[in-house]
Amino acid sequence: MTEGPGLPPSLSDLVTLAFLLWLVSELVGAGLLPILRRGPGTATRRAGASSGLLILLAILTALVSLRVYAALGWATLPVAYVELGLLLMLVGIAVRQWAIAVLGQFFSPRVRVLEEHRVVESGPYRWVRHPSYTGAILTMAGAGLAGGSWEGLATMLLLAGLAFGWRIRVEERFLVDQLGPAYAAYRARTKRLLPFLF
Repeated sequence: MTEGPGLPPSLSDLVTLAFLLWLVSELVGAGLLPILRRGPGTATRRAGASSGLLILLAILTALVSLRVYAALGWATLPVAYVELGLLLMLVGIAVRQWAIAVLGQFFSPRVRVLEEHRVVESGPYRWVRHPSYTGAILTMAGAGLAGGSWEGLATMLLLAGLAFGWRIRVEERFLVDQLGPAYAAYRARTKRLLPFLF
């Protein structure tokens, strides 16, 4: 993904592997496994799909921008920043997949609830309401650095903030409406994305 000068080929290969791992984790962990966990014929209530589409467009736009910045010769960050980006990507992927695994059958790429839906407060959900989004944002920030440019990092953070900010608003309104006082109480005692801060 990065074509900055002086990047060792082995590090360039690691960056490529990290981006592939991100893709596979999303396809399998956030796409296929939730469908298999839910099983056929599970009754659900859904909110609009526009927030999911916005997230997908934000990620695709940000990834294309990394290629553009590299082609323009802007991917000039020192190796240490690229390595930090790789670390952030791996931590972000791990946090997101942990959150998805803990949510189990209640996880969905779309905003929806099952008939037997309940508020999950174990694992990372005991500290924040949206740890899978925390993981996704960390992954995107890491991707920006791994792409080798400050512009890439800024683009990733801007688009992630807009897309996930909108998704959180849609999702929380829907969950308060569907799960009532249980979710409202959970929301009152937890942070959105960062434990103790935000």
